[in-house]
Parts: sequence; C-alpha cells; structure tokens
Amino acid sequence: MNTSANRNVSTVLAITTFDNSSAEQFDQAFKKAFYEGDYKAMASVYTADAKLMIEDSELIQGRRAIEDFWKSTCERAKAVGMKRTPHSEELDSSGDLAYKRGTMTLEIPTKEGANNESRYTDRSCRHRST
Repeated sequence: MNTSANRNVSTVLAITTFDNSSAEQFDQAFKKAFYEGDYKAMASVYTADAKLMIEDSELIQGRRAIEDFWKSTCERAKAVGMKRTPHSEELDSSGDLAYKRGTMTLEIPTKEGANNESRYTDRSCRHRST
C-alpha cells in the first residue's frame, strides 16, 4: 500500500484555480489515490476539524477519523473489486471559497456477476490557495 510520505501530497489536493479542468485533474488524482490505497493523501484534503457526512452513517469528525474512514473504505473496495467514477456537475467560486457538486458512481461486482451501481452527491467547499 502506498503512503503519501513518499510523494508530494499536493498533487492530490491542490486546486489553485477552480475551473472544469482543475476539478477534473483533482478528481483523477483523488481517484488514483483511492485505487492505490493512499488514504493519507485522500485525508490530507480535509482540514483538521472537517466533518464528513456519508449517507446512512454517523457524522465523521476530524481529519484523523476521516483518514480512518478512507483507509477502511479503500481496503473494502479493493477486497470486493469496487470501481468508483466521479462526475462533476457544478462548479462555482466566490473570492477564496469554491463549491463543487457532483455524483459518484460506485460499481460493486456481485456473486451473480452483475454490478450494483450506487450514486451519491458530494458537496464540498474549499478555500483556494493564493
């Protein structure tokens, strides 16, 4: 399993301009980190006091708890062969605040050979670096 200690974490996180191209690059870098099991890099995008809301789950609070969530999620996804595809639907920014809304398609193979697809909405705000 790779860890962010051996590479530049900013590759995963940095969105200095919040446009479609930057959002797509971020999505692809986050997706790559997910498949590599690089949960530390994934968690590094959250502030120390961040809150992560997952449907039908308890609120996850703080970067350490979010890191534990992504570690477990990456391990489970690898075990079942889950594929994850982000879809950006709306990008907007004002001053130092940026907003992204989209969905994530999760493809989970079943014993019968079919895929179950799940969709959820991801809304996130991030301060841009200047």
